[in-house]
Amino acid sequence: PYTTLFRSDLSVDQLDKNGMVLKSYNIVDAYPIEVSPIQLDFDSSNQIETFDVNFVFNYWTSNTTT
Repeated sequence: PYTTLFRSDLSVDQLDKNGMVLKSYNIVDAYPIEVSPIQLDFDSSNQIETFDVNFVFNYWTSNTTT
C-alpha cells in the first residue's frame, strides 16, 4: 500500500538564532498525506521552488525532556 511505500523516519533539529541545535526530534513512521502544488513559471527563474507537505506519523521522541 501507499503508506508502506513512502513511510520513513524523519529527523528534525530546532536551531537557535546562531544555528546551534537546541533540541532534536525523531519522528517515527511518517508519511505524506498532502503535498501542495509547486508553482512553475518563467518569471521565477533562479529561485528555489517551495511547497508544503503534511505528514502523519506513529509517534515522536526527543533528545531532551523539556
